[in-house]
Formats: sequence, C-alpha cells, structure tokens
Amino acid sequence: MKYTTENEFENFDFHETYIKDIEPGNGYFHIWLDNVKILPENSCNRDIRTMRTNGLMLAIQNADIVSMVHEGVKIYDADGNPKGERPDELIASEKYMEVWPLFLEGCVYSLEKENNETALYTLIVDTDEGETYEIKITGSGEKESWDKFLNMDSM
Repeated sequence: MKYTTENEFENFDFHETYIKDIEPGNGYFHIWLDNVKILPENSCNRDIRTMRTNGLMLAIQNADIVSMVHEGVKIYDADGNPKGERPDELIASEKYMEVWPLFLEGCVYSLEKENNETALYTLIVDTDEGETYEIKITGSGEKESWDKFLNMDSM
C-alpha cells in the first residue's frame, strides 16, 4: 500500500463505510473498508480538507475478539403497538466464522476506540439483511493502509 499510518485511528472517520473483506486471525484482525474519510489532521493528508479512500485496510495488532452480539429488536404491528421482541444474542466464539460473511458489503454504523492500557475497539455493523451486530476487539494498536486519496465529491 502506498500510504500507511500507525495508531492514527482518531484521524479517520469510519462512520458509514462499507466492508469489503474481513480477515480475523490468531492475534490479528484485518478489515478492508470503502468510503473511509481521511481527516485533515492525518499525517499523510497533505490537503487541508477531508479526503476519502476506498480499500483501506485497518489492521488491529495483537487482536483478541472479546465478544460478538447479534443485537435484538422490538417488533411492532402496523399501528405501532408492541407485538414482541427478540433479545440480544451473544454469539459463541466457535460460530464467528459462520457470521463473518454476513458483514461483507455491510455498512459500518460505528467504529470506535477506547484508549486504555489495551485498546478496546467497538465495531457496529448493519448487514444487508437489516441485522445489526456489535463486535468488541482488544488490541495493542493499529495500522491503516491505503493506496490513494479521493475527493469527497467523487463519490
């Protein structure tokens, strides 16, 4: 990749990006995203405005998936009356490999980092099927790599 930053998570906007690929592994977590906004504060951004890119690889180092939750929903009839609900479902780690393909082409609702001794990344994904998942991953840091800058108006 042409551009690489390390631990500059806060200099990107991952809201409403699209997932092209995910590669979770033993000690790493790689995710490729399209429509990532690169903020002016980014060390590789020579412009003084927000740019964007496709094909950005976010690599979380020393990654460990803490939890994956299929978020529940409340169900209403056409008049807005409650009919029931589906509670949150904690996905067992042995089922993760079955769930990852659901995220491809999904939209990242939120991707945040809490900076503790070990960083906690929280990824919330809306799938094409209208389902929402929350994944929590710990890691020691991250690298962001991409090939080119695009103008925001070239979407």
